[in-house]
Amino acid sequence: MSVLKEIADSIKAVAEGLQHIRTVAKAVNDGLDYLKHRHPEIKKDLAATCAEMRNTSNCRGCGLSYSDPLPFHGCWKRYRVGARPLQ
Repeated sequence: MSVLKEIADSIKAVAEGLQHIRTVAKAVNDGLDYLKHRHPEIKKDLAATCAEMRNTSNCRGCGLSYSDPLPFHGCWKRYRVGARPLQ
C-alpha cells in the first residue's frame, strides 16, 4: 500500500509543478503583452537582459560556483552576449 501512496504523491507533486509552470508562463505572457503595449521602446534592452540571464544560468548549469569566482568568470566570459557599461 505504501508504494501506491508514494506513486500517488509523486503524481500529485508533478501535477502541482505543472500548474506552477502554467502560472509562471501566464505571468510572463501577461508581462510581455503589457510591455509591448506600454513600453515598446525597451524591447532591445529587455532582450539583452534576458540573454544575459540565460547565459548566467548556463554557467550555473555547468556546476560552477559563485563562491569560486575564477572558473565562473571564465565560463561567463564565454557565454556573455556583449555587456556594456550601465548608464
